[in-house]
This record gives sequence, structure tokens and C-alpha cells, in this order.
Amino acid sequence: MPAVAIPLTFLETMFPDFSGKMNKEMESQLRPVAKKLLDDALSNNLDVEAVLNKDFIIGHQLNLTVDSEKSQIVRRIARQNKVREGAVLSAFIVKAIRSDMHLPLLQQKKASSAFKKYLDATHRDERPAQNTFYEYTENALTSFSVGLIEGSTGIGKTLAMLANANEVALKYKSNVVIASPTISLIQQSANEYAKLNTSCDMARLKVVVGMRSFVDTNALLELVCEPQYQHLTDVITNWIQEGGIASGQLANLNLSFLADALTQIAPEIPIAEVQLKPNCDDKLPSLEVYKSQFVSTGTEPTIILTTHAMLAIEMLTRTRQKYSLHDSKQLSDDLSKRLKTAEKTEFKAIIDEHAYQSAMLIKECNLGKLPNFDHAIIDEAHLFEQNVANTLTYKSSINQFIHRVKNAFGDSFITRHNLYKYFNEIHESECFDDIELSENTPHANKYRSLLAKIYEPVLNARKKHALAPELKSEARFVLDRIRLISDKTLTLLRFSPVKRFPQIISGKNSFSFILKEFWYSLDSAVCISATLYNKKLDRDSAAYYIMKLGIPENKAKEFPPVSPHDFKSSIQAFYLADDVNLSPISRRDKLSVKEQKHKHKTWIHSNAEWISNVNKSAQGGTLVLLTAIKDAQCLQEELNCNFGYDISNIISASQDLTLAQQKSRFIKLSCDNKKPIWLAVGAAWTGLDINGADHGFLDASEDNILTDLVIPKIPFGMNKSLTHQTMMSRMVYNSQAEIIETTMLFKQGLGRLIRRSGLPKNRRIWLLDNRINEKAFQGFTSSMMRVIQTYSNVCKIKLDE
Repeated sequence: MPAVAIPLTFLETMFPDFSGKMNKEMESQLRPVAKKLLDDALSNNLDVEAVLNKDFIIGHQLNLTVDSEKSQIVRRIARQNKVREGAVLSAFIVKAIRSDMHLPLLQQKKASSAFKKYLDATHRDERPAQNTFYEYTENALTSFSVGLIEGSTGIGKTLAMLANANEVALKYKSNVVIASPTISLIQQSANEYAKLNTSCDMARLKVVVGMRSFVDTNALLELVCEPQYQHLTDVITNWIQEGGIASGQLANLNLSFLADALTQIAPEIPIAEVQLKPNCDDKLPSLEVYKSQFVSTGTEPTIILTTHAMLAIEMLTRTRQKYSLHDSKQLSDDLSKRLKTAEKTEFKAIIDEHAYQSAMLIKECNLGKLPNFDHAIIDEAHLFEQNVANTLTYKSSINQFIHRVKNAFGDSFITRHNLYKYFNEIHESECFDDIELSENTPHANKYRSLLAKIYEPVLNARKKHALAPELKSEARFVLDRIRLISDKTLTLLRFSPVKRFPQIISGKNSFSFILKEFWYSLDSAVCISATLYNKKLDRDSAAYYIMKLGIPENKAKEFPPVSPHDFKSSIQAFYLADDVNLSPISRRDKLSVKEQKHKHKTWIHSNAEWISNVNKSAQGGTLVLLTAIKDAQCLQEELNCNFGYDISNIISASQDLTLAQQKSRFIKLSCDNKKPIWLAVGAAWTGLDINGADHGFLDASEDNILTDLVIPKIPFGMNKSLTHQTMMSRMVYNSQAEIIETTMLFKQGLGRLIRRSGLPKNRRIWLLDNRINEKAFQGFTSSMMRVIQTYSNVCKIKLDE
């Protein structure tokens, strides 16, 4: 009976109160779990050579045995590596933990009586992973902390979150916020609430969404005058005349003129161009609907469903209201005095204390637009900081600005100053990436000059019109921002997937203080996502998101990831392509422009060949996640011209389509058994949810809408937010931050394939980026490999296999 070392990190995961010593009761609980983990690891023939050769395992010694057949395997490995059998068994334990095989064993829990009533009310059976998720969420919300919980897709997070919110609201007689990034996720919570409200004692429900969740009907009517959208004129006009009603399940939100409702009837409309903004017409009906959300309707306990964007506005409103208070001025003066006399090593603690005092002032004075709330559940928390930053960042659509100038000053003004000429030079350029306008580069200088030629005539216009002051103010602001060089702000020219609509983006480069202040203002909170933890050998850590979300370290509380045992069972194989021609251009190559073009052409051809072979053997649609629109365009042309693919069976981000329109086409073709190829970029990595249950495939075993996921390039450098760019420039080891960010996005991309339980085992993942196989890139790709190794059936493959 060899002694096996059970890693301390595993003991800390299994026993939250573990202090370094095991008692008999804990050991009796540990033994069957460790035994089952060891049996599973041996049954799956895990490769433990690397662990045996590199790692010295420290942990609690536990005597364990395996059956005779498996013991032969252990003895053989021990002889080959000249180690004792216990060391081999310990290596299998460690390898199993790194493959996440231990997580289902920690989730064999019965539903608590509190949660059971919600399951019964919705006629659902118990699921161990969902029960565990409920327990962790309950723990965070009742322990006056900010919990971080990673929960896989398909475990039933929506019901568990809503049940916890209701329990806390009724127990503490207070309001609880559930914040989601999109209206569709709010809609799911509202639908669950409707089911529960018929048989459970439920707190009141209130839906509040941000201004940009509504449509500026004036901007929309102007947009449909363009030739590209004129075919939608009748549809749009009727929708507006009928009160901007939301159809289907969106109707449960009881809100009109929603941007998501517009997407339902006209998915090709670029929503960013018609979102409600602060400088809109005061008489817009959508503005009235937005304002009506903040009218007080009583003091009874309430569950508030809102968006990340609305919480960002809440934070900004609190900050502005706080600045008018005498006590706030006193706090700021005290902060300045302390920083002047303190050592730099003390700055963090002083600023942290200032955030706490500011938060207490906010609570005491009941600041903000929303009803006061003491508890918050942040869904899809990996996007929260980015959404806060995007919401509080100034955005100006150049196309929309010119439209408003035309309405105010007439066609002659536009023609005389050549505004369309300069605008066309911007959106017809070959540039797809953001341009930082404060940089002294040829690109930045070119676009600064073009933008100045568009905005300066408006600033100097003498014509009088009701919109003139507003337009001049916007022109002055834009011109100031594109010429500003500051260490606190960034200004970019951004080209969206719909390249016709470039925007000027300008804002702060950090929101850490406002986020820290937000967490301190709450009694408790929980951050939930399918991607929050970065795997560090045999331990999952949320340290990166604790830092990124500005969560005070003394309030943060981590929980083990929650994953159902069958979550990855539908993955037939995870293929790593072995083909040197699939290594994309990198900075290490040091190629001439001519050599770069040749290598990119070879790379495109090789990827198209692999994608073609994948698609031919697939049982459903193929999603290809790319990092650049240019690559999508080149692959579409290559598949069409050299591999015989009908252009109608390829959906590409380069086709000037919105993500919603691309998704709609892909699903239609796939439901018609056409096995389409979707070349997607951008938000498709994180915001794409293709679930056959929404399209008639109620039986998961028949859902083959999406069966194959292809990733031609590891998504380095994809986070273009102002805050991430600033963090990268300030960190000494900025490559590590980029690696973590890339790994998180990579995990999100993998999650696009499995959106429900019970799918047939015909899903395949194909990582084509050959850098995963190259030693020179191991420092950058090892983090991705740790994610890949949590899947079974990982194998290298050549094209001819």
C-alpha cells in the first residue's frame, strides 16, 4: 500500500478551512475522492512523464491502492523512471488535477432546502454542479465578501443566481442587483422569474437598462434613407409607429424601443449608429421610456435586473453627485496631504482607504440613479471591466456626425468643405486596426489631418441652426481630444467590423478606483463567469481578475471552478495541427514586406486547405474564429477560388455584416443541412451563443447546427480596450498580462462550441496555429496548453491523416 502525496492545493480546494493539518474526519472524506481520482487518471492513461521529471510533489501522505491491472502500469512506469510507485501514483493525481478531473468529484452535493423549492417550482431535477454553484454563490452573498466563481455553460447558473438573489432580498429586506452584459441575458432571468413567481414567495422584479440599450428613432430614420438600408424603410417606420414594441420573450421586459428588439426585425442595422445618446432630442419617445425606469415605485425588497453599462452609469452618477458634497472635498484634501508626505510604498494603502471612505459617503448619502442596493451579482464578470470602460468612454460616429451637419447646414456646406471626400478616404483605406491618434506615426498623422478637415469647418461655421451649438461643441471636443497628449486618456480611431462606420474613441485609461469604490459600497457581491481563473499548474487562480476588476484584496473570495462531469463529453477530439505552413507571421520572423506577403499568402492557402478538409468531414456547420477582418476576406476568396466553395455557403466578417446578421445566415444554412463555414472575428469569440434548442432542436442529440470549431491563430493582441493598452504600457512584465488575457479569450473561444448538455459526441476542435508545437514559443503558449490539456483526446494531426 504505497504512500501517495495529495497536493496541498487540492486539500485547500476540497476543505475551504484547511489550515495545514488534517484530522481523521477530513481524511475519511478525502480517501474515497482521492481513490476515485486516481482510478480515473489511470483509466484515462494520462501521460505523467513530465510531472515525474520536473515536479517535486509536496502534500499530505495517504496510503492508497489500485487494482492489479493498473498496478502493473504503475510498476512499469516506476521502473522506467527509477522512482518509487508512490511517486508515480502522486504524479497521476497531479496530472488529473491539472486536467480538471477532480472538479466533478467535489460537486456531488444535494440541493439545500432553500434551493430545492426553486427547483420544484420550475419542475427541474437536481444537478450536482448546479447545487454546488448555488452553495458557493450563497456563501459569497452571506459572508460580506466579493466572491469569484467560474461556472461552465449548461450548469443552470441563471436559476441559481435568481434564487440566491431572492433569498438575500427577502432575508435582509434589501435590494439585490443582477447585472448582465446583454438584454438577452436579462431576458433569460426575467423568464425564470415569471416561472418562479407563480409558486414561490418572490421579491419584486424591476428591469433597468442603460441609455445605449434604446434606439434613437431620429438617427434610425436618417440611416434608412441610405441606399444600403432603404429596403427596410417600411419595416422600420411601422415599428416606430407601433411604439417600438418588443416581440417574443423580450416582451416580458415591458420596455419599448429596445436596440435588441430592432435587431430582431432588422439584424443588418449597425446598432452603434442608432443607439440613444446623451445629446439626443429631448422629445424622443425612447428617451421617455429610459427616464421612466428611474421613477420610484416603493421600498419593498426588489431584484433589479440591469446591464453592465447601466452599472457603469450608476458609478459615474455617484461620482459626480459625490463631488458636490462638502465631505467629499474634505476627503480629497486629506488624500492629497497624505500622498505628499507618504512613501511610494504606502500609496496603494492610502488610495484604498480613500476608496473605502468615499464608498461609505456614497452609502450614507444614498447617491446614484438606481434604487439603493447592498448586494450585487455580476454575470459574465470577465466582461465587466471592459464594459464599464466602454460605457464611460466617449464615442463619436463620424458618419452620423456628417449626417447631422447635413441636416443642420445643408448639402452645399457638405459639398463646399468636401466632408464626404475626406470621410471616404478614411473608410476606404486598407486599415483595419485601431489608430492611436496621439502617436507620431504616418498613419496617425494622416488620420488626424483627415479628421481635422471634417470637424474644423463645423467649428468655424457661421450658419445659424438649432443644432449648431451642439454640433460645434462636439467638433470642439473631438478636435481637442485628437490633439491631446495625456497620461490619463487615450484617443483612438476605431474601425468596426462594419468598416463603413469608423468611430472616434476617447476616454480614461483606468477605472480601477471607481471599481474599487463600487465594491466597497456593497455589503456583498459575487462575480460569475465561465472564464475567471488562470490555471497555474495544479491550482486555479482568479488573481488576474481580482486585479482587473479592482476588487479589494481583503474582500475577494475564490471558489473552485464548477463544471458538470459531462461538459466535455461531446468533444470527439481536440486536434493540434502539425504543419509548419500554419505558423503565422510573428515579430521574430524579421521579414521584408515582400517576404511577409509571400508568407501570409502561404498561410492563407494552408489554412483554407485545412478548413476545407474539416468542413467536408464535419457533421454540421464550421465556425472559424479569426483575429482580423483581412484574414477573413483572404480566406473567403481562397476557399471560393481555389477550393470550389460557393460564396453563398461562406459567411464572412469581411462582408460588411453585423454579428447578428452573420449568425442568422449561419443558422439558416446549417438548419438547411448546407454545412456552412463562418469566418468570424471580434465579439464572436465571447458573445456568440448558438444553441439548437432556440431553433427547433429540442432534443440535444439532434443538434448539429455547429459541430466544428477552428482556430487558425492564437488570439494574441485582441484586447483593444483603452484600459488594457494602458496596463500593458505600465507593467514591467507586460507580456505576462497579454498571455493571461489571450488565454482567457482562448478559453472563451473554445466555449462557443458547447452551449448545452447532451450533445452528440461529434464536436471537434481544431487549433491550426503551429506555434503551439514550436519550442521558441513555449513561453507564450504554455498557458494555452494547460487549458488544452483539460480536454481528453488531444492529439497532433497532419493534413494527410
